Amino acid sequence: MIVLRYLLEYTPGEIAELLELPRGTVNSRLRRGLDSLKERLE
Repeated sequence: MIVLRYLLEYTPGEIAELLELPRGTVNSRLRRGLDSLKERLE
């Protein structure tokens, strides 16, 4: 999802449609993914 959002520049709504997930799920997974990435980079 991080690649779709930040490298391919899809909106959360587009990602939700593409992956057939609720938009809230996309947003929460993006947040968790970014938090995890930040933790690993520190």
